[in-house]
Amino acid sequence: LSVSFPTDIYHIWSLVSCFIKQQMFMRKGVYIFGLGTFTFCQQKLNFGNKHILIQRPVFILAEKLSHYYGFKQIKPQATDVPVGPLNFSALSAEGPFQRDAVERCVRETLHLLLRAAATRPSVSHAFPGIGVLTFRQSRVKMLFCRDFISALDGTGKLSSASASVSHSERDFSVFEPISRTNLRLSVCHEHRGVSLSIATVKSSAADASLDRACRDHRRAGQELCYVCMQRAQRTLPLYQSDESRAEREQERVLMLQEHQKDLKQKKREDSQKLAAFNLAAAEAQRRRKAQAYSQSDVSLNAVQASAGSKLCLLRAACEENWHRSADLKHQRDREGLNSRRYRNKLMIKQLGKYERCSQCKRSTANRGESNVFRDTSYVTGARLML
Repeated sequence: LSVSFPTDIYHIWSLVSCFIKQQMFMRKGVYIFGLGTFTFCQQKLNFGNKHILIQRPVFILAEKLSHYYGFKQIKPQATDVPVGPLNFSALSAEGPFQRDAVERCVRETLHLLLRAAATRPSVSHAFPGIGVLTFRQSRVKMLFCRDFISALDGTGKLSSASASVSHSERDFSVFEPISRTNLRLSVCHEHRGVSLSIATVKSSAADASLDRACRDHRRAGQELCYVCMQRAQRTLPLYQSDESRAEREQERVLMLQEHQKDLKQKKREDSQKLAAFNLAAAEAQRRRKAQAYSQSDVSLNAVQASAGSKLCLLRAACEENWHRSADLKHQRDREGLNSRRYRNKLMIKQLGKYERCSQCKRSTANRGESNVFRDTSYVTGARLML
């Protein structure tokens, strides 16, 4: 590890546990990167004809570790309490260590813990004043100290509820309080486990302030009564400074989120405007093309119609000319045929066969007959004219 002495490691993890307790006393969760989240879950307890809802502290392992190492944990339904990350700056301010040293120590300790949990059958890690995190046969359990649960409750409901449940259920998540001199980061000796013992150190001032007992209070397993705990939370400047710092940090995060949301909204509106402009431009271009195509189609249809009418007129004129030419040819053919057929039978040529009077142009054998054809004749003495 980057920290030289085991006492320093224990001191750093004592500061981590103190920070987690302070946050959970203020009903806030703590997320440790690379390990999991300390938060609360609601539990419904039945007492005869009535039931009560209590909030119990729980530890939820990170999903990444469950998928990567195959750890299994029964995860309860967490409440909607605010969850914040582990603040290394606050830990550095409470102790004599630099922020980078605190962060490196925490990350390297978690790295060693996960490596040991992946290779050893049973590994445990102690959070002083909170409980012990156990990895056994790929199953993860967080056992909280009864004193921590009682101090976290403040009303006595959780203590009475934990006293009313069976011994097997109580051992699942709660164990008897242990002394700070025996707390250590260790790997259990069961199943050929290896112990990584760390020398005990003196508790921090924050732990001492939290462990002050109320003299007038006689409840077993609980350091402070509800009134004293509320008074301590309201009067300690450490809590107020942490709360104000957390509120400022939360306000800064909210302002940053609102700013990012506004930027996203503005970007979305700009994208919508650009898309609407592009759509309108494409629609106008398509309309112009359609109008140009329609105009060209109309002009083309008009040209085709005029060309068709001209062709029809030309064909009609040609057909008329053809008919006239054919009639003239037929007439010439008939005249030629007649001239060939009646070449010697013409009247002019036949006049030479008959002698005519040079004066009246009658036949020389005429005896007074008229050459006028009469279609009627009258018979003398008849009543009819034939």
